[in-house]
Amino acid sequence: MSIRNCPECGRIFEFVFNDLCPECFKNEENESEAIVNYLKDNPGAGIPEISEATGVSVDKIIKMLKSGRLINVCEQHDINLLTCERCGKPISNGSFCLQCRDSMTRVLIQGNRESSKYPGEKHDTGRDARRETGKSNLFTTHFNK
Repeated sequence: MSIRNCPECGRIFEFVFNDLCPECFKNEENESEAIVNYLKDNPGAGIPEISEATGVSVDKIIKMLKSGRLINVCEQHDINLLTCERCGKPISNGSFCLQCRDSMTRVLIQGNRESSKYPGEKHDTGRDARRETGKSNLFTTHFNK
């Protein structure tokens, strides 16, 4: 276990499993419950309306949605309050829709396959690149000691 500062209130607390101190964690649980209850009664509500009705900030609601804290109620009532950061399609949680995630995964896998086509080629690390280009004497001096 370690000692940390709560990102919400700044208090020092003993980290066990959550990044928030016990008091802020309890507050966040209460806020989450208020949002869930409001969404159950008002499934067509938007984030500003939810914020005004519950007293939870818009930023905090978005953070909870992206982290998946409200996924059960959103999926149960087919609520999509967020939009995909790539294509703009409505989504219930995260940052990207399923199609964009799949597409980006395929591109990453394809790129990885492309880089492994040339097994004799040495992987270009930052250290090797700096040594070869000589653009940063500070780094090459430090790493070549």
